[in-house]
This record gives sequence, C-alpha cells and structure tokens, in this order.
Amino acid sequence: ALWSTGMAIGVIAVASTPGYGVDLADYLFGSLLTVSTADLWLMAVVDLLLLLLFATHLREFAAISFDPEFAELRDLPVARLELLLLVVLALTAVLLARVVGLVLVVALLALPAAIARRFTDRLLSMAVLACLIAGLCTTLGIGLSWQFDWPSGASIVIVAATLYLLGLALARLRSAPSR
Repeated sequence: ALWSTGMAIGVIAVASTPGYGVDLADYLFGSLLTVSTADLWLMAVVDLLLLLLFATHLREFAAISFDPEFAELRDLPVARLELLLLVVLALTAVLLARVVGLVLVVALLALPAAIARRFTDRLLSMAVLACLIAGLCTTLGIGLSWQFDWPSGASIVIVAATLYLLGLALARLRSAPSR
C-alpha cells in the first residue's frame, strides 16, 4: 500500500504538470472518463452478485481462508471454493482497474480492509466496514479529482491512505498510557 500511495502522489504531480499526456496515465492510474454507462451497469450487477455470494458463503470462504485442512475435514469443496474466490478477486480487480487503474487496484483492495481491521476483529463486521470505507474513499476521491483536476484513481488512493494513517494515529492514541 505504501508503494501505491507513493505512486498516487507521483501521478497527481505528473497530471498537474502542464505538457504531460494522460493517455497512458488513464490506463495505468484510472480515469472516470473511460467508464461508460454500460460499465456502470455491469459493475452494479456484479456488485449485487458478489454481495449475494458472500452473504450466502461467508462461513465457507472464512473456513478455507483460515484453515483449509479443517475445511476439507468438514467436507467443504475447498478447491472449488478457492477457485471461486480467486475468480471473484480477479473480477473485482478488473472492474476496479476501470476506475482506479491497474497500478492502484492493490491499494484500493488492501487499504479499506486494513482500515477496517483497526476497528474490529469480526470477519463480517470487517467486510461490511471495509465496503463502507471503500465507498467513502471512492466518493471523497472522486470529489477531490473533480475539484483539483487530479486523476481519479490516485485521488481515491490518497484518501484511503490518509484514512489509514488517521486510523494508525487513533490506535496509538488509544493505546498510549493516560496521565
């Protein structure tokens, strides 16, 4: 995530410099202008399907993620579930690449989950909170992108990195001995 955050800062700096083309930057770092109405509908349908999939299979995914041997002993189809999870991850990465770009996908997948992990230890709560945080980061990042004419992907990741750093600071304040 640190590398992606540095890349996001660099992308904003390059995009803010007159004379630099953004065609390659749009592909690597995202652009809302490349997202069509059909893409938005596809994203909405896939989001609903993913929510349904995780709502019905969260326990199985948790079992194969944390202890695949135990899941196998419980007669779960571990190989099929792992394949399904990888397909879901790949599909999510491809859809995210349309908005935030190829380079910043990892950051948008990792940072909201890392932020949510600071506030809960429960898997379901963490997943819901990570989704809400990702939505907040996307909304605020798009606002920054529009306001300052920055690339959308880099702006979204900067917001996510800022929230992550704020979460770290809050955790340190909470764990500091009081006087």
